[in-house]
Amino acid sequence: MKSLFCCVTLILGLNASGLLADMSLDRSIVYFDKKGWKRQDVQVSNLANETLYLQTEVYRVLNPGRPNEEKILATTSEEMKLMATPHKSSIKPQGERVVRLFNRENNLTEEKVYRVLFRPVTGPLKEQKQKQMVKLLVAYEILVFVRPSQPVFKVDGVIRGNKLELSNTGNSNVMLRRGRQCASKDECTSIWKNKRLYTGQSWSVDLTGEGEVKFAIFDGRYETSKTIKSVNDTALLKGK
Repeated sequence: MKSLFCCVTLILGLNASGLLADMSLDRSIVYFDKKGWKRQDVQVSNLANETLYLQTEVYRVLNPGRPNEEKILATTSEEMKLMATPHKSSIKPQGERVVRLFNRENNLTEEKVYRVLFRPVTGPLKEQKQKQMVKLLVAYEILVFVRPSQPVFKVDGVIRGNKLELSNTGNSNVMLRRGRQCASKDECTSIWKNKRLYTGQSWSVDLTGEGEVKFAIFDGRYETSKTIKSVNDTALLKGK
């Protein structure tokens, strides 16, 4: 799912009208790993009947998934280990354009997380003078993960009483999917749908029933089914 970031620009005048900048991206998550180590392309489509003016911004995410998560705008060449080009561009009505992401990281031992903001901006002033309007500009963010050179996907889990405890002890994030508790083979209750667990992060879930817990672990390419039965059981996912 795309992260939605709204920015509103008001251009006031007599006869003002409302417009929505229609933009779509073909990807919401980008992985840099051994199969896409240096560059990845994001296709931006302009669904509107007017020219779309686009600006991209790259943010490094610190403490991802935690209460103190912070986004730092990359402004120097040293900070710009991930770059988006072109930084500014225009897309003709009903047209498309590729924004290329370049990764300059090498030999990482732990995953790095970025967010790239695709922000529509107002056009040249000479165009604005021709038609007074109120314009709503809607921007989108995508998540970018730069994987270690040797990724390890490992989740430890244990049931203690009526609580399930999960910890990501690997060096890369995983998505925990379709969590359910099963009293029998055909009697299962949904606990959660999707939960991203970053490296070093723990997560606990209250259980209201009895039986083993089943879920899937998705590493961005592969999905593995896991089952936790009791306090002595551990779910593990090793790097491929």
